[in-house]
Amino acid sequence: MFSKVFWVDEDERIWAPERSILTGLGLQVIPVGDASTALSIISAERPSNIRLLILDVMLLPGDDHAAFPEQATNGGTETGLILAERLYAIDNEFGSKILFFSRATRPTIISKTKSLADRIGGFYLPKTIETQGKHFIKWLKDKQLVEGR
Repeated sequence: MFSKVFWVDEDERIWAPERSILTGLGLQVIPVGDASTALSIISAERPSNIRLLILDVMLLPGDDHAAFPEQATNGGTETGLILAERLYAIDNEFGSKILFFSRATRPTIISKTKSLADRIGGFYLPKTIETQGKHFIKWLKDKQLVEGR
């Protein structure tokens, strides 16, 4: 059986190379394009069925404005953090499976992201040229979030 990796980011171009590598490691990568869809899909799963949740911090809220009402009016700024908080509240085992993989450059957003990752037992990795592709996979293996082949 495949281990599931949910990749929550609206821009597939950003992570398509990593998806191929993760699939090659025997992981089932499930793309999700917005926070509302991610909340409904992931919260229906048991944390034990999920290997990893990769979340973009600057995530679109999606069409379900009831799920993220505060984000519908401001363009989804930091919606990934709210999604992580909601998943953690559903089951705290989700926390240790969350990787914030973000291009955010504002110090306040980076600080909030690192703080939340520390509090819930998750991880933060800035999305840069140095952390994409094989370097991203090496980082995941070093953190023992995926197994090498």
